[in-house]
Amino acid sequence: MTTYYSRIPSLHLKGDWLTEAGFDTGASVTVKISEGCLILIAETDEVRDLRKELYQVKKSMKHIKAGVNNVVNGN
Repeated sequence: MTTYYSRIPSLHLKGDWLTEAGFDTGASVTVKISEGCLILIAETDEVRDLRKELYQVKKSMKHIKAGVNNVVNGN
């Protein structure tokens, strides 16, 4: 059987040590890239909550802007 390999670089990490290091399955991760170096940062509950809050604020602002445009344009 012939094995085919992708030419796209990839990195696969697995092991119980990931959970011990704060990287739970399904958790978000921030990746910082520097020359020859990758830094993986597990997202904390606080950051996750702030992202959700930011999403809600952006959604509200979108509705507010649409309302203002309707008033300004006479729609």
